[in-house]
Amino acid sequence: MKIIIVEDDENKYENIIKFLKENYSIENELHFDSYQSAIKKIINMQSDDVNLILLDMSMSTFSITSFETGGRKRPFAGKEILEQMKWNDVQIPVIVITAYETFEEQDGQTYSLEELCSLMKNKYSNYIGCVYYDSSQRNWMEQLKIFMKDQL
Repeated sequence: MKIIIVEDDENKYENIIKFLKENYSIENELHFDSYQSAIKKIINMQSDDVNLILLDMSMSTFSITSFETGGRKRPFAGKEILEQMKWNDVQIPVIVITAYETFEEQDGQTYSLEELCSLMKNKYSNYIGCVYYDSSQRNWMEQLKIFMKDQL
């Protein structure tokens, strides 16, 4: 299985990798840690290149380095990437993994995780589902297994 993981939180990324290695045969894994690093690669990929994308919802605009602070936080970066994938007809299956239960637009409108998941399910044909990540719980792993079952 070839997987892309788009995640800016190093601890969350390490937990996801550990889960994947313990439960699946991963041939190749690519990691992107910001909106910009991910979008440039993903919109040019096809389903032959990768089987699945695990996508964070909220992330920095740019990769954080010793010279870069990451730019502004994008609360809907994952949704923006899904939108670009739709626009560019990239049909790689996507599972969103997020540590947030609510999301706020710049105009102040808020969405619960359930509302956002429902919106994405209705809008993006390659969207598989949302997983709420909590490092202190194991529920996220069971939820991810359910979504991944159909992708193997």
